Amino acid sequence: MLKAMESLAVDEVLAYVRCPQEWFWSERAQLSRPQTLGELRALALREALRLVYGGAARTLAEAFAHVWGEWARAWKSPELLRDLARYAEVRTAIQRAMTQERGRGRGFAQRLSASGLGSLPRDLDAFAQTHRLWDAGFGQLGSRLGDVFADCFVAVDQVARFDVPLPTPDQVVGIALPYTTDLGVNGVADLVWQEEDVEGATLEVHDLCGPDYVRVREAKIDLRVAAARLARPVDTSAPWAQVRREIYRNWVRGDSYAFSEVNYGNAQALLSAVRRGLQAQAFVPRALARPRDCLDCVYKSVCVDEGGWESQHLVDGGLLSRAEELRQVRATFRRAAQTAPAIAHQTLKELDGVLERLALGSADLGWIAAIRDEAQNGLDLIQAR
Repeated sequence: MLKAMESLAVDEVLAYVRCPQEWFWSERAQLSRPQTLGELRALALREALRLVYGGAARTLAEAFAHVWGEWARAWKSPELLRDLARYAEVRTAIQRAMTQERGRGRGFAQRLSASGLGSLPRDLDAFAQTHRLWDAGFGQLGSRLGDVFADCFVAVDQVARFDVPLPTPDQVVGIALPYTTDLGVNGVADLVWQEEDVEGATLEVHDLCGPDYVRVREAKIDLRVAAARLARPVDTSAPWAQVRREIYRNWVRGDSYAFSEVNYGNAQALLSAVRRGLQAQAFVPRALARPRDCLDCVYKSVCVDEGGWESQHLVDGGLLSRAEELRQVRATFRRAAQTAPAIAHQTLKELDGVLERLALGSADLGWIAAIRDEAQNGLDLIQAR
């Protein structure tokens, strides 16, 4: 039986929407995996807010510095904070200069190379990997770990841009509070606060890892926002019982949107589709439709690097063997086109005649068409070069 079909976590639903196979690895197979840098960034924000509203830090910048300092001590690397700060300072200076020059002059790569950082960006990412942190961008320009650190302090600068100000400490009910809903999903509110003499609480949804810009209508149909609208506290003794409004905050850009009503229809449609897929045990990999997206997935090593998802026991053996046969057709015609293009084209014409005769009999027409297409694909791969 699939676990907890009567109640799903919002994060589970979003994982299934991204890729059913990702959901399977995470929730069903419960494979261990490294923490992603995106998750680390979100955790840094949550912990920093906890320090500010708990009175342990006077400012958000001070709180972020404390959070990263604690992590550096836990990783037994006291010099890490100094190296991250140095990288962030250089990156910020480069970005500021490029903004002032409006795209003219040297690019980021040239400026970073001339900055004097040397191997520091690579060393920071090597440190991250040895401490079981993961990001698809390792090996690319700059440092992904350094970028996460720098983004935290960029978020500090975005606070003044929010149309809806952050609450004062005396208004805050709690941070990262679990809730349940009548939608059949449960989640965690990033921030819950309540104004004096106002009935109902305000629940916030935070993004520090999402896209740079999210439109109002996109935020309004976000499942996290819809779920927050119907939220009820898991703890019945919590000082809030109903929701007055939801606030979506994009910490990357400094946008904030307040909603007193949301799109339930979109949420219901999404949840019904996901539940149907889960009940049917449909764990189709995203690689079938959007293989490039798989490069950014933390489970890439399982689905791609270790023999591919086709090697897993979830795949229908009979259908897989037919897929392999089609690949052989494509590979054969590709090799033929490389060595003798004229002969390959003539062979393709002769194959057409054979397949037409087979079609007159009891052969599977769809299978015949697939063979013909794969043969043509083999030729096209060479001609496209």
